Amino acid sequence: MYVLTRYPGYEPIERLLVLSDAGQLTIMISPLSLVEVRGQGRASFDAAKDKQARSLVDNPRFLMIEFDRQVAVKARDMVRRFKLKPADAIHLASAVVGQADTLMTYDKGYPQGQSIDGVWVDEPYTYGGPDLFTNR
Repeated sequence: MYVLTRYPGYEPIERLLVLSDAGQLTIMISPLSLVEVRGQGRASFDAAKDKQARSLVDNPRFLMIEFDRQVAVKARDMVRRFKLKPADAIHLASAVVGQADTLMTYDKGYPQGQSIDGVWVDEPYTYGGPDLFTNR
């Protein structure tokens, strides 16, 4: 949603989407993202914004790491080890099972700035360092 709303901090996420579309990196997501992009059950519902959000997430540019027993067992362990909310643990477990290099999130509930089972967890950053022309 950061990219759709141009919420501050959207720039590195937008850059990752461009690199993914160019085939320069693979973005993995959990199918839970299809639910979360819908919002938190807010009273107001913008059908056009919801359609735009779903098309952003439900897209072949992403490698969907399916929620299966392996992800569930790993997520269960992560809830205990890192005191994560179950949904956050599912995202992290999906990254681990999918053998992602990095899980990027602004959510402070994650153990940021460290490697968890081989996956670096941190806030979104510009992949590959600053851009030559924009210094972003």
